[in-house]
Amino acid sequence: MITLIALLVEKSRGPDHNLRLSAADYSVIAGTKGFPFLFQQIKDCINLHQTRNLIFSLCRWNERLASHIVAMIFSAIHKFSDMCQPFFKLLTLLVEVTNVGPPGLPCFTELVLARMLEVMEVTPQSAFDWLAMQVPRNKIAHAWVMTGLENWLQHYLLAHNNQRVRSAAAYLLVALVPSTQFRQCYRTARPHKEVILTPEAQAVLHQVYTVLLRLLKVARQYTEITQHGSSKLSAYFALLNYFAISRTEKLMFGPYLLDLWQLFHPKLSEPGIPVHHNKQALLMFWYHVCTDCPENVQLVLQNAHIIKNIAFNYILADHEDQEVVLFNRTMLPAYYGLLRLCCQLSRPFTRQLATHQNLTWAFKNITPHPTQYAMAVDELFKLMSLFAAKYPDSTEHEIIEINAFRKQALQLYLQFLDGRSSWATLISAFRILVENDEDRHFVLYNGGLQMCFESFHTLHVMYHEATACHVAGDLLELLTILVDLVKCLRTCRDSKDVRGVFLGCKDWMDVLRKLVTLLNTYNPNDMRTLCIDLLKELLLLAPTDVLSVLVPVLTHCHAAFQDNNNAMPMGPYFPRQGHKLPPLGLKANARPLRLTRFSVIQL
Repeated sequence: MITLIALLVEKSRGPDHNLRLSAADYSVIAGTKGFPFLFQQIKDCINLHQTRNLIFSLCRWNERLASHIVAMIFSAIHKFSDMCQPFFKLLTLLVEVTNVGPPGLPCFTELVLARMLEVMEVTPQSAFDWLAMQVPRNKIAHAWVMTGLENWLQHYLLAHNNQRVRSAAAYLLVALVPSTQFRQCYRTARPHKEVILTPEAQAVLHQVYTVLLRLLKVARQYTEITQHGSSKLSAYFALLNYFAISRTEKLMFGPYLLDLWQLFHPKLSEPGIPVHHNKQALLMFWYHVCTDCPENVQLVLQNAHIIKNIAFNYILADHEDQEVVLFNRTMLPAYYGLLRLCCQLSRPFTRQLATHQNLTWAFKNITPHPTQYAMAVDELFKLMSLFAAKYPDSTEHEIIEINAFRKQALQLYLQFLDGRSSWATLISAFRILVENDEDRHFVLYNGGLQMCFESFHTLHVMYHEATACHVAGDLLELLTILVDLVKCLRTCRDSKDVRGVFLGCKDWMDVLRKLVTLLNTYNPNDMRTLCIDLLKELLLLAPTDVLSVLVPVLTHCHAAFQDNNNAMPMGPYFPRQGHKLPPLGLKANARPLRLTRFSVIQL
C-alpha cells in the first residue's frame, strides 16, 4: 500500500512543483500533528524504503515540511528509546541519497545532524552506532563529528557510566579515519599489525589522536574507585593504544607524559585492588608508546619523581583466582616491560631498581609460575639479566652492587623455590645468576645441589617416562648446570667436606639410576654425552659410593639383556649410514625400560 501511496503523491505534483492533493488526502498523509500515518509506518518497520520515497515526495521543494518530519522522527526516538532502531534505519535511508536524490530535495543530513546531540542524551549508543556507520561515507556527517568532537567526547568516552556507550564512542573515533583496514583491525586479536594510511587518513588520525591526548589531564577526575569503578578509562586507553600506530604517533605522546604520570600515580598505582582495568589499559598504552621509541623512555628517565616512584605498583598474586590470573597475565608484561626499557637506557636506574622491594617480591611470587604468567616471567628474567650484567667500564662500586644482587637473588631462590615443581624457574635463574665458581660454591653450600636433583627427577619423569619431548632442552640445560656444579665441588681445594655435600643430598642414588636410563640411542648424543660427563664427575667425587650404586644397576641391565632372546631395536639416534638423525625433541617410539648392551658402546 505504501508503494502505491508514494507513487500517487508524486504523480499529483504540478508544473509549479507543488502537490495537488485534496485537503482530505493531504491531511491523512501529512496534515495531522505528529504525522501519525508516517509514524506508524516507521514504528512498525513496514517497507521503509517506500516510506522514505513517500517522505521524499512530500518534502521536495518543501524544506519546512522536511524539518517537521525529521523532528517527528527524533521525538519518536526520545519517546521509544528502547525500540528506536526502525527510526534510525529510516534516518540512514534519508541521508544516504543527499547528493544523488531527486531535484528539490532538502539536505536531510544537515536536518538530522542538527538534532543529533539531543538524541545522544537519550540513547547515546544507538546514536554513536549510527554516526559510525555514516562518517566513512558521508562527508557532511564526517565534518560535523570532527568539528564538534571536543563538545561531547569527554562525557561519553570517559564519564558515561555505561561501558557499551564508551565503547560505541570509541569506535566512532576509529570510524573517522578514512581507511577500511584501520576500521577492520580495531577489534582483531592483533590490532597493531601494519596499517598503510593515505596522507588524508594520517591527518585525520593525528587530529583525533591529539584530542585524545589532551583528555589525559581531565581523565584524573574518573579514577576514584568508589564513584567511578575500576574500568571507566579502559576504552579510552585502548583507543589511545590503537591510534599510536607508528613512531610518529609515539613521539606525539611526549609532551603529555606528565599528564599520564599524574593520572597513574598515586590514583591507579596505590589502591589495593586486585583487578584494576584502568591501570592495566594505561600501562599497556604507556609500554606501547615507549617500545621502539627511546625518546619517550628518556623523558621518563629525566623525571626524578617518576624514577623514584614508578616501581611502586600494587600487585596481588593470587594464583588460585582465575580472574586475577588473567588480569596479571595481561598487565604484568606491560609493566615489567616498561621497567626493562628504562633499565636498558639507564644503568643508575637499573642499580636503583635492582634493590627495590617490589622487584624482590616479583622474583619470589611471579617467576615460579611460568605457566600462568609466561610473558611476565620472561620480562622479569630480562630485568634480572640487566641487574646482573657487568660491563667493561663498570666501576668497582657497581661490581660490588652487582655481586650483592646476584648473591641476594640466589639466596632468595635457594630458600623458597621448590625444585620439583619450579624447574623452569631454577634453570632460568641459574643461567643468569651463576657466573663463576664462587657463585657455584654459594649454590652448593646452600642446598642448591639437592634442588637441582629434585628438578632432574621431575624432568626425567616427564621426558623418559611420559615422553614429553618439549622438555628435552630444559633437561639438557639442567644436566649442564649439574656437571658444572659437581665439577666445581670436586675441584674445591678449600673445603674438607666436599664428599659430604654430595652424599648429604637424599636423592643422589636415585639420580644415578635415572642417569643410566638416558644412556641409550633413544636419546640424542648431546644428552648421552652430558650424562656420561656427570657420571664421571660423580665417580671422581665419591668413587666407592657411586660404584656401589652403578655396578649393580649396570650388571642387572646386562644380565637382563643376555636372558632376552628377542633382539632389542636400536633407537632413532643410533648412527646409521645414510640416515639423518632426528632433531632434538622429536617424539620417537617408546623408549626401552632398561639399558641395552649397545647403549654404552655407542656413546
